[in-house]
Amino acid sequence: MRIFKIICAMTGLIYGQNMETFRLDSILQQYGEFGGRLVFINESKDFVLENDKKTVDEIFIKDGTIIRKQVIQKMFTPLKGAHSIPTAENILAAVRTSYPFIANRTQLHYGRLEDKKLGVLVDLESNFNSHFSGIAGVGKQDNESWGVAGELNIHLENAWQTATTTDLIWKKNEGASQYILFSHKDPYPFSLPFGTKVEFVQDLREDEYVHTITKGAFSVRLNNQGLWYFGGNREELSPTVVGDSMGISSFSSESISMEYIGDARNDRWLPTKGLFWHLQGEAGIATIIQKSLSYRFDLIFDKLFYLNEKFSLQTQFWNRAVWNEGNASVHEGQFIRYGGHNSLRGFQEDIFKSDFVSISNFNLLFVPSRMLHLYAFTDIAFDKKFDFKFSSGLGMRQKTKYSVMEISFGWPMEEAFSRGKVHVKFTSLLD
Repeated sequence: MRIFKIICAMTGLIYGQNMETFRLDSILQQYGEFGGRLVFINESKDFVLENDKKTVDEIFIKDGTIIRKQVIQKMFTPLKGAHSIPTAENILAAVRTSYPFIANRTQLHYGRLEDKKLGVLVDLESNFNSHFSGIAGVGKQDNESWGVAGELNIHLENAWQTATTTDLIWKKNEGASQYILFSHKDPYPFSLPFGTKVEFVQDLREDEYVHTITKGAFSVRLNNQGLWYFGGNREELSPTVVGDSMGISSFSSESISMEYIGDARNDRWLPTKGLFWHLQGEAGIATIIQKSLSYRFDLIFDKLFYLNEKFSLQTQFWNRAVWNEGNASVHEGQFIRYGGHNSLRGFQEDIFKSDFVSISNFNLLFVPSRMLHLYAFTDIAFDKKFDFKFSSGLGMRQKTKYSVMEISFGWPMEEAFSRGKVHVKFTSLLD
């Protein structure tokens, strides 16, 4: 043991760095992407690299991760700008906003390379959430009959150990409407320095028309937090025989798009604090009867305020708008549809449509345990004509090792209590 201490002391004298001691972990050394050898340093928070004017020279990935090391190396490239332990920790927190599957348990270990260079070992703890979920909504319709709406979602993450995300969503509303979405995201395909996303949507509305949307984009990190997507969209709408008799015309458009997404919440399923944002903009040429410039803007901003161990306040703002150049009318297929579990709770799915809508959701969370949330909510929506709609209700979310269950009841505040709607969402966790 004394020999071990002498070796550590001599090593400290040789390197001559301004730190208290060296420490050899259970992993005595680690080899990096370029063959460098890392010897670990005492990770005291008093150790600041700013005095040496050093930044991280090489990033090491601890063995045993379930993501390919080439992918992780690219995700954590921003660490090479760290000049101190606090700045490295801040960069790690920022990287999590781009990749929410990086768990809070992820740690950084620091060490010296040959030629007195600095290296950092990423001890990655992942929290992938592949799941299969279903939503059922039950409520009375205008003809007093009971209507049932449903949604199925298959969500796969890291299917090929490359941190990919694949979604397949199917929705059925109370009427004859049906919605299908397929989406696939790859953060670094073929070790390219950028990510990709493809998406396909087919929307059948009340046997009136079929609306098809195809999207493609690439992703980059332009700032410390979140991911930016840049790409293009193509839309085509074809009326059915019924729709044609109703005067619905065909529609097509081509546009460029920009999207910015970030997730800084403290939990992926039952968050109590943090921030989520999703900004999207599109500009292109729409062809209805004649061509015109068309624009679309979407913003979702979700903020959770931690009050104490038992209570949190969640506020979400959901704003969407679409307009065409001059006085060109917005096509039926361009309208924003809202109502139901994911927007205005207590109402039927997609019962409203408008070219502009702003929805505010307020949830008061009661957290009796880490795995159970009870909440009361109020939703407020208004359109371009300032036609306000209100709903309120109660709900519960519970997470177990293998599933997440959510039950909520909401009702439109201007209608009878019996007009309320129950939503049940069950999620089976596959990871």
